[in-house]
Amino acid sequence: MSGPYRDPEILVCPACEAGLRAFVRGRLCCDACGGVMLPLADLTNAIAEDVGRPPVLAFVDLGRRARKCPRCNELMHESQLTAAVDELQERLEPQLDRCIEHGVWFDADELAKVLEVVRRDLLPRGRVTLKGIVEGLVDMEAGYWSRRFPK
Repeated sequence: MSGPYRDPEILVCPACEAGLRAFVRGRLCCDACGGVMLPLADLTNAIAEDVGRPPVLAFVDLGRRARKCPRCNELMHESQLTAAVDELQERLEPQLDRCIEHGVWFDADELAKVLEVVRRDLLPRGRVTLKGIVEGLVDMEAGYWSRRFPK
């Protein structure tokens, strides 16, 4: 799918160059490699829903990557995500690919790693689980579709 004659309507995975599937509110996923691109607001909202207040998320840019944003085709930034909830702050692994305009690309299992660190180190004990965050994202998507196509 790469090359000078690539169809501009086909969104290409920055990790494996397979076609991407678009779903609710700007999210993209790659069925071939398991990667996902989320708008930053989705990540913030998933965490905020469980702790009752939004976290402060910040990025430390480490330079440009060879990977391009599937939406705008600009080189993404290699970034380290830092998250803070109240007085707790953590630099989250792994390093992520970020398009300032369109969101964060998570390779397979990177989103789970980020959420696991959040669950373990930043959120009050006993208040959230990785399962709860994933269920929150699914509920957000289901709510979107039920509002868009009421019965």
